[in-house]
Amino acid sequence: MGQEQSLNTINRGSNYTLCDAACEREKKIEQLKNTYDRAIRDDMKDSEEVRQARKQYFTFKYGPGGYNVRERETLENVANKNAEKLKMKHDDLVHEINEQQAIKNDNTIALKNMRELLDKIRASNNKLESELDERVSTLETSQRRIWYTNKKEDKYAWFSNILTIILRVVLFFSIIYLLYQKKYISLVIILILYLLIMHFL
Repeated sequence: MGQEQSLNTINRGSNYTLCDAACEREKKIEQLKNTYDRAIRDDMKDSEEVRQARKQYFTFKYGPGGYNVRERETLENVANKNAEKLKMKHDDLVHEINEQQAIKNDNTIALKNMRELLDKIRASNNKLESELDERVSTLETSQRRIWYTNKKEDKYAWFSNILTIILRVVLFFSIIYLLYQKKYISLVIILILYLLIMHFL
């Protein structure tokens, strides 16, 4: 039975790997590296947690002098990446500003063209309005002339009717008188005069 316990103890012990100082150091470095990797979530982020994990890892792995060198390199990398990001943002902003300026220039040109077109339309409208006013004035003048002409013609027609009535009455009485007086030649002359007058009326 004693041998069995000894063998069991030896078997259990063989399950554990013997680790010397170098092995322990590698384990510690691995542990610190894992802690550092977990602390790093973003290359651009440099929080206190990341700095502490990095300091412990670099100091343990490379020593204090190596830590300073590695820390400077790491900080330069972070600064360079941040500078690249800022430059990209700056370039994007410059590009966007240039696009906005181009749009503004296009809008200014379009607005200028619209104003010129509006001025041309206004000038054309003013010209048309002036021509329309002239035509309306001419039309009104023509209507007045027609009205006065119609009035004159109405007056002339009225006088012509009155004169015709008077001439017929005079002719009627002249015919009766001349027939009664038996002056037939005078009667023929009066009839001829009456026909000529009626022809020109």
